[in-house]
Amino acid sequence: MFLAFKSLHFKKLFEQIDKDSNALIFHIEGVSYNCFHKLLYFVYTGRIDNNLSYNELIELYKESNWREINDLKEITSCRIIKFINESTWDEILLLGWKSNNNVLKNSAMKFLSDNWTKVKDTDKMRNFENVANIEWLEELFIAKLFGV
Repeated sequence: MFLAFKSLHFKKLFEQIDKDSNALIFHIEGVSYNCFHKLLYFVYTGRIDNNLSYNELIELYKESNWREINDLKEITSCRIIKFINESTWDEILLLGWKSNNNVLKNSAMKFLSDNWTKVKDTDKMRNFENVANIEWLEELFIAKLFGV
């Protein structure tokens, strides 16, 4: 029941269980064991490892967003932005937009604004322009013109 207290996702899941059921077996798919272990560890202890890689943080962020564990989502957001560079800005910006996370979005947009001459004519920017929706592109160009 502690999981239900910490996560609306788990609360909904537990509410769907037949009250008379003796066995509670959940099959969790689409997430690595390592990530789910870190998520549960956080839920029960309030802590996460300090030395997580960029990819581990991204996976943990996506899972905490999906499972609606907002305090973990906030912590991973703050750690992810430390990894913003010419190789990661696009993924972080899209993740910020898709999950309505202003910390990720604004940090990536600031990186773009500060490094515009380095990134504007890259394959990453061309690919980004192909996957971003028009509102996101408008927001990006307005931010570039007027500052973040």
